[in-house]
Amino acid sequence: MSRNWTLKADFLNGKIKLLQIDSEGRLIEKEIKASYPFFLMPIDRTPEELEQILIQIPFVKGTYIESWLVPPWYNSEQKVVRAEVECAPCFLKIAKRFEGIIARRVNVQPSSKSLVLEKMRLPLFHWEGEDPWDIELDPPSIRVLHVKGKAGKILLISSYIIDEDGKSNEDSAKIEVGRAKAELPEELVKEHHIVTIEGTGFSCEGVRAPICLERKGNPVEDLVGLMELSRLSYTNLRETAERSIGHILTEIEALEAIKRKMMVPPFRHRSEKWRTMEEFLEADNGGLIGLPKPGIYENVVQLDFSSLYPSIIAKFNISPETVDRPFCSNESFPPGSLHGVCLDSEGLVSSVLRELVARRERLKAEGNWLNSRREKALKWIMVASFGYLGYRNSRFGSLAAYESVVSISREIMRRAIMTSVEMGYRVIHFIVDSLFLWKHGREIDETDIAELRKKIEMETKMRIKVEAIYSFLIFPMTATKNIGGAPNRYYGITKEGRIVIKGVKCPEIEGILIPRGKEKPIIELLISNKHPRKLCPQLSFVIRNLL
Repeated sequence: MSRNWTLKADFLNGKIKLLQIDSEGRLIEKEIKASYPFFLMPIDRTPEELEQILIQIPFVKGTYIESWLVPPWYNSEQKVVRAEVECAPCFLKIAKRFEGIIARRVNVQPSSKSLVLEKMRLPLFHWEGEDPWDIELDPPSIRVLHVKGKAGKILLISSYIIDEDGKSNEDSAKIEVGRAKAELPEELVKEHHIVTIEGTGFSCEGVRAPICLERKGNPVEDLVGLMELSRLSYTNLRETAERSIGHILTEIEALEAIKRKMMVPPFRHRSEKWRTMEEFLEADNGGLIGLPKPGIYENVVQLDFSSLYPSIIAKFNISPETVDRPFCSNESFPPGSLHGVCLDSEGLVSSVLRELVARRERLKAEGNWLNSRREKALKWIMVASFGYLGYRNSRFGSLAAYESVVSISREIMRRAIMTSVEMGYRVIHFIVDSLFLWKHGREIDETDIAELRKKIEMETKMRIKVEAIYSFLIFPMTATKNIGGAPNRYYGITKEGRIVIKGVKCPEIEGILIPRGKEKPIIELLISNKHPRKLCPQLSFVIRNLL
């Protein structure tokens, strides 16, 4: 039986036009009848009266009165009219006329496009009818053209295939483009499913390819990573590449809210209670960060908690509607938290992040070329999840929830530090979710590290991993005297001989392998450097002479 893998969806009046690759590798187009859902809350009239008004609009296919849980606590219901429309742009024009007069539009996110794809089981970058949350990624052969360069100069072209085995058959070429504003030659684009453009002077305008991307807006640079986010959010690849990580996270959360009939708020509800200035000062603390003593340390182990903030949110059921919830029958106070967390029901944000954390861990464990790129894309979601919880414009944000995560993380780090000290280690530095442990220069045995990890996990109930073992670790001085070392800047050489530079952007140096016995000039430079901006070129010069 032939299966179809969806590349793109175009949303037309009364139908969706799908661009798919079948199991034989053929590019096919398919049209499916569709209607787009819009949700309206009546103002000064009954739902039945609003329904009668909507049904008279020509392109409204049907109307349905539904009960939805309303924010901020989702402990009461309100009637909402769902209109299924054939022409979404037409309906939006009319809806603007009566917005705020006879009805108010709700559930504006996720988009009607995402909702119709989910309803029809049409995930992007997956086989038609499959669950997008399936861990497998077994695409047919996708032909990709990557263009990098600047118009008027040399253009670098690479063509490759992505399939279930990863990336293969890569061919590269250089061509010279003479015009300041140039178009990609059609013979280059031909036969490719996706074109990605990096550089200046070129755009997707005029590119005749099924999908064309210009790298902007989204920090996820890898194509496979963007496919992962597109798949989970039911969003076309080009839109995914142009949107922020926070928007994509909200789209995924909103899809879950719709499943639960939880009304998606148009903005963050200010549900926080009044507090004194003293209470604010107590709550307004960031993650636990130390001030290291400047200098060079031998044989240092760095332990990192795995996705600490998202894991806290998932583990302790932290969500805007669960923190400080009134009339809660089962309230919990997690260790270190200044706020109560209701356990009467599963939190929306916590449940979504629980799925994402588990998915990332599984992808990381399974490895391979495709999964490593998908995992890195989800890491960006993890990074954004905590900040977006406290972001003032986040639909699913809450200051109390944000403060709870920070205060719990501080308590977890305190317990980890105390456990490390009790087991004979000196904690020379700590940063939010990382510990740097030292035994006065003595080499730390792997068995000892495993025992320490086990003890910390027992005390904190959170997973912790070995991030790196350093032969040499350097904490530089800050510009201000008598403060100590820079809290967010350190340099090191791992046991394997790899250079680690943190707090200074040196992408061309990070991870370079230094032959054993040749570390001395690098260490001397790292110790003597007083200007972080000059560090990278100086290091590059020394490394070129060494290798």
